[in-house]
Amino acid sequence: MEAGKNLREKIVIQHLAIPLQSFPGDSTTDIVGRYTGSAYAEDKANATLSWRRNNLSVSYLAEYIGEISADTTFFADYKQQLDSELYHDLVATYRLGDEEKTMVSVGITNVSDEAPPYIGSGFNANTDPSTYRMFGRSYYARLKHAF
Repeated sequence: MEAGKNLREKIVIQHLAIPLQSFPGDSTTDIVGRYTGSAYAEDKANATLSWRRNNLSVSYLAEYIGEISADTTFFADYKQQLDSELYHDLVATYRLGDEEKTMVSVGITNVSDEAPPYIGSGFNANTDPSTYRMFGRSYYARLKHAF
């Protein structure tokens, strides 16, 4: 099998540039690159690089979240600056049997053990759990069978 057929890549990039408007005719609010109870990073990206040979596949996944500024509770003129985040994951999957209906996967999430950023005005754990990963590095194993 040719090497190019064993390697696949996928990149998804999101660029937020539209201000928030609750309904037509309402005033707009610029939320781009800000934390307002939820994080609205101007730039986000997901990338996957996968290699497969016979029944074995190995994948690298990356998730990028751009810089964000957050209002602070006590100082009206001060904006907290949050650095961009980059998460790395690795997963290996082996397909069993001739019909490949059973898969065994093992993986590591957040390989570089990144902690979620501290957001002074954040309500849940002083961060945004809907955007950032709450746990450090973790490991998993999965067994899946299709009937």
